[in-house]
Amino acid sequence: MRHLILLTAASLLLSSAAVGASGIPDIIESRADQAVPYWVALDVAVDPNGELNEDIYPLGPRITFKNRITFTAERLTPVDGCRQLGRVPNPDSALKPGTLSAATREADRIARFLVTGSEVGLADIGNPGTLFRAELVEQIHGKLLDHNVYFFAFPVAELKIGGNLYCKTDERYPRLPEVGEEVVLLIDELDLWVNQYIRLASEPQVIIFGHDDTIELAPQFRDETLTIPSIDELMTQLRSFLLEDSSSGNQR
Repeated sequence: MRHLILLTAASLLLSSAAVGASGIPDIIESRADQAVPYWVALDVAVDPNGELNEDIYPLGPRITFKNRITFTAERLTPVDGCRQLGRVPNPDSALKPGTLSAATREADRIARFLVTGSEVGLADIGNPGTLFRAELVEQIHGKLLDHNVYFFAFPVAELKIGGNLYCKTDERYPRLPEVGEEVVLLIDELDLWVNQYIRLASEPQVIIFGHDDTIELAPQFRDETLTIPSIDELMTQLRSFLLEDSSSGNQR
């Protein structure tokens, strides 16, 4: 089962655009055959009138984005002052049941990261989200690339466009991790580690360690949270799952 989808082109490079105070670049370029960058910070992607930057986005994506913003602003009533941008998937139908033990055994790489920055922006063709800067803390299983810093994104954000406040949510994902918290990502063998930019798939295998030492699992695993008394115990469980898999002869 695929757990993460990474950009697959070796040409994926950091743009020459500035890097913000959060340590996240304004633009992350995609491969040459794609029309738009993988990631653009909101203040670079959108002007004060809610129009996409014509120097970055072709006409088609600009029209689609404008129509989407206009429809949401004119047709949808704000909830708590925020207009819902995009359909919220139903987690009961969108998620496949699973267990943390099975996901751990299937993952070819497992790594623990410290979140050191976050930025709201647009991924792909105008899809709002939050990009996180994450420093590698521990390679629990498998080998990553030789980078100390990686980036991953949630399709979740609260952003102001053209004077209106919009909310983009996705209930398949846990809450947004905060700067100073840690995350564990479980990564599938089909993911190609050609650069340090990670885009989570539709069934993200994410664990968040909160500031108060609480643990939050991805929604499909939330029922297991009550059986994990501490972060140390969770890490012990992950390693025990891997040892059991190794001892059974499942070498990857």
